[in-house]
Amino acid sequence: LLNYKAKENRTKTKNLRKFGFQEYLKTDKLSTKEKRLLFSLRTRMINVKTNYKNKYKFNMQCSICNDKNIEESEVDLLNCKKILENIGGDINLNNAKYEDIFSDNLEEQIAITKVFAKVLKTRTILQQQQ
Repeated sequence: LLNYKAKENRTKTKNLRKFGFQEYLKTDKLSTKEKRLLFSLRTRMINVKTNYKNKYKFNMQCSICNDKNIEESEVDLLNCKKILENIGGDINLNNAKYEDIFSDNLEEQIAITKVFAKVLKTRTILQQQQ
């Protein structure tokens, strides 16, 4: 088993401040699907190229906007022009801060999870249209 110091240096867990059963897992303000999404975001398990560099090492560009200057990352999903143009609905991306997935504030975590759910849904639709 890895000790806490060793976990701090792992890329998938480096932004996590505390380990253990998190508040977002206990709340009834998120569905089970949303809790899984937040867990996946926090541990960098969302299927974007920068999370799986060995798999995509020769092509890291965003698969949605195809901009060679933009790597496909969790952060990029919040800024991708093509996603922003197509997202629709009542989601306000202006206040969405990627860092909120690591917040100790449950309300911030809930808000960013709902934004990411909509972003990922829009991304899936755009990928299917390609």
